[in-house]
Amino acid sequence: MFDFRALLSRRNDSVLTRKALARRSGLRQAAPQGGRAMTNFIQVTPFLHVPDLEAALVFFVDLLGFEVPYRQPGYAYVHRETVGFRLLQADEATVTPRGAGGFAYYIDVRDVDAVVAELTPRLAALPPEDVHGPVDQSYGQREFMIRAPDGGLLVFGQAIDD
Repeated sequence: MFDFRALLSRRNDSVLTRKALARRSGLRQAAPQGGRAMTNFIQVTPFLHVPDLEAALVFFVDLLGFEVPYRQPGYAYVHRETVGFRLLQADEATVTPRGAGGFAYYIDVRDVDAVVAELTPRLAALPPEDVHGPVDQSYGQREFMIRAPDGGLLVFGQAIDD
């Protein structure tokens, strides 16, 4: 069984919300003279090395409501709103053992409880130890966590209003 509390206690001291980070850093996006701020960054789309591509597609499409705009043998790109993941069929030597840590993928959402309400009818398909929350964290986030197909953690979080 994965120990969510241990992970959260390790994260507690190092995690800052986007609001807190902006306040603390004082960073602002530079604007060109007389214009509005521009950026070249669009989004982050992490690669997940999954032991079973078909099972990962069921997880993302059937459970989480993602779409598959591109697929080829051994690879699929899944996308929902502004969030994307690149799923790669991995061999046994490159797959992180389940519960051995791996990555945590954080998806900022406007309303965690709405995500939970949408997913609840389908969450019964997952082992109970793979689902945690939602819970209000001491660092100002409300979070809901699901074990991802690569063994990592998929976290949906929203800032708690001050």
